[in-house]
Amino acid sequence: MLKLLSLFFALFLLHTAGSPAFALTHGEFLKAAEKFANNKISREAFDEICNDALAKDAADDKEYAADIHAYKAILAVAEGKIKEALPSIIRALEADSTNPLVYAACFDLFTRQKNPAEAQNALEHAIIFAKNPIQHDIWVDLAKRQSWPLPLQTPVMLWGEYEKNDTVANVKYAGKEVTLHGRIDKISSYSDGHYTIQLVGDSSMFGRVLCGFSKEHAEGIAKLSEGQFVVIKGICQDKQFKQLKVDECRLDINAMQTLADASRILAPLSEIARLDEKIDEIWRAFESNSLAAQETHVGKSFTFRGTVVSIANTPEGEPAALLQGQKIHALCIFDPADKGQLLQLKKGDDAMFTARSAGLAKNGKDILFDSCKVMP
Repeated sequence: MLKLLSLFFALFLLHTAGSPAFALTHGEFLKAAEKFANNKISREAFDEICNDALAKDAADDKEYAADIHAYKAILAVAEGKIKEALPSIIRALEADSTNPLVYAACFDLFTRQKNPAEAQNALEHAIIFAKNPIQHDIWVDLAKRQSWPLPLQTPVMLWGEYEKNDTVANVKYAGKEVTLHGRIDKISSYSDGHYTIQLVGDSSMFGRVLCGFSKEHAEGIAKLSEGQFVVIKGICQDKQFKQLKVDECRLDINAMQTLADASRILAPLSEIARLDEKIDEIWRAFESNSLAAQETHVGKSFTFRGTVVSIANTPEGEPAALLQGQKIHALCIFDPADKGQLLQLKKGDDAMFTARSAGLAKNGKDILFDSCKVMP
């Protein structure tokens, strides 16, 4: 895990963030992160640096703030502090929904929660939002080790197929429309009015993919800047030496907005609310007004995480799991057909459940859920 943290910290240092004249610039913060990764400053000292920078230096710099929150999220997830990680993830996404490192943190979080579908989605976002080739290649390699498909094309992926076998790649792509995802490395304009955009991840040394735009797209290109995430559609041409051209390009604004919409990631994150928070909420509602709580909570379905205290049949013979809360527990009743799910659990396991609120248990001390299921 320390190696994973060091890797993420090293990736931070490869950012090409601007350094406005703050007391602690973005670049200086990244150097502090490197010192922490190399055990030259303590966790407590680094936390103080993060909090101080958020309060003062990064207040008006969303990219800087997103990096700090992403850093805090990566640390919290690595230490298993999911409740602490979630606010940092949400704040990072609110500051910059295309920050790749926060999606890397989400990948680690969903992997820990044994949610491969959301982990794959998070890693895919980290790849397309990557700010440099090293980030991109590490995360692509990680996806390949998971045997996950990579449907969203980046310049590095496209160039890689030509490097592997340009004859096969030409048959697959030449003369056909391709969609490329990535950050702008360079925008060039020419005397005849056309433009080219080169995305991060290709280079003259290893080969580059040039996206050509006609002068009709001048207004849209004028709104773009280096480092910005874009989705480009165009017609792939033949590879020539170390250059691959994509002509008749246009920006896919809808795809750019959809991919940058953090709600796709935030939705499953909101479901990772701890059980102790959920049962505390229900308990307070019953304490305040049991009749109103019957209307607002009983019969409603919830998704939550919980730690198993014990597994046994109820006095009525129903299979059940008792889950840990802060002050009170939750008794989760399973349908007999789902008893097999309980056989896979043991005391101390942390799992995600879906269940229907059934009010207070007969002992008046526990919150009761029925129709419980263990989520995969």
